[in-house]
Amino acid sequence: MPRNPDKIDYSNGFPDGFEAFQIIEDPRIGNHRKHYFGEVLFMAVTATLCGMDNFAEIEDFCENQTT
Repeated sequence: MPRNPDKIDYSNGFPDGFEAFQIIEDPRIGNHRKHYFGEVLFMAVTATLCGMDNFAEIEDFCENQTT
């Protein structure tokens, strides 16, 4: 059973409206891919638009949105 059964599946690419980000290559290598790259970018952009200014705030924002 998935951790969050209501979660949107981004495994096939980026969410609607994020097609412009497809030119960005995923810099992660090996087994350092817990989340889909499109999902990571979506979370970072959303957090930034909501006023988060640094990585710690973005992380807190994302954790609060997924619980």
